[in-house]
Amino acid sequence: MRRLDPTLLLCCILLSTACAEDGNRMPELAQTVLEKAETFILYSLDPAASRGEEKPKDAFHGYAVLGQTEVKDADARAKLVEAFKKGVKENQGEVAMCFEPRHGIRVKKGETTVDFVICFECLQVHCYGGGKLPAGEGRPERADAGGEERAGFLVAASPQPAFDAALKAAGIKLAAKPGE
Repeated sequence: MRRLDPTLLLCCILLSTACAEDGNRMPELAQTVLEKAETFILYSLDPAASRGEEKPKDAFHGYAVLGQTEVKDADARAKLVEAFKKGVKENQGEVAMCFEPRHGIRVKKGETTVDFVICFECLQVHCYGGGKLPAGEGRPERADAGGEERAGFLVAASPQPAFDAALKAAGIKLAAKPGE
């Protein structure tokens, strides 16, 4: 049985409160790069394979990569971007106490790369912008275990079917969901 970490609980409450009061939003730079990306890579992540002491060989911000696909079709990319943005808009402060990401996105525009590590189970997104995300963008601001700056925001579960369908269409395996 999992033991509840009081620090994690406090962080989740603060994240939920901040997003509900301040308006949940994607960092402006991240959204611009997402919308105008020259490269868009969608990842299938396995949080279970990332729990051990040994770091996964192929990892995306510490999470094991089951597969990835570059989304080159403009229409397919637009549908994923719109689904993601809609999911961010739909979440009005809902959050759960986990971070078990099964999806990731890496977008590049020029010299700027932005990564999104997404947990549709707990409705959280960790956003990494190579140190280029301006202060005040997203909630909360902190560095991950590797010292890389990140911003956080919330997302509804509504984009997950579109993300799963794109990965399955590319022949990419999906991580088991809770209870499977």
